[in-house]
Amino acid sequence: MIGAEGKLFKPLAFTKTFALAASVIVALTIIPPVAHVLFTTRVKTRTLRQALHGGLVVAGIVIAIRVAWWAGIILAALSVYRLVEESLPARPRRLAKSDAPPAWCWPTGRPSCWWASC
Repeated sequence: MIGAEGKLFKPLAFTKTFALAASVIVALTIIPPVAHVLFTTRVKTRTLRQALHGGLVVAGIVIAIRVAWWAGIILAALSVYRLVEESLPARPRRLAKSDAPPAWCWPTGRPSCWWASC
């Protein structure tokens, strides 16, 4: 481009090019180590963990009111789940097909019970 168009759009083209190059450099060099540190850190004390999750619940409510209701609800729900996770019962054990008693005992033709084998 030459003339007026070149004077108008040349700085914009350089700005976009440098912004894209900088974002690629940040995405490839800074974000992965920061994410690793952020997501693998464990909070040792229960009180601090509960305080952090409580703060996330409050942040979720604020985000739901101010920014996007769906993002705030997701953040608050995940934080509430993590707060009450320790008090939830353990996952029940599912019966495998081999553990389930048959409805009828094959050799005798009588109804079978779970405590008696055929």
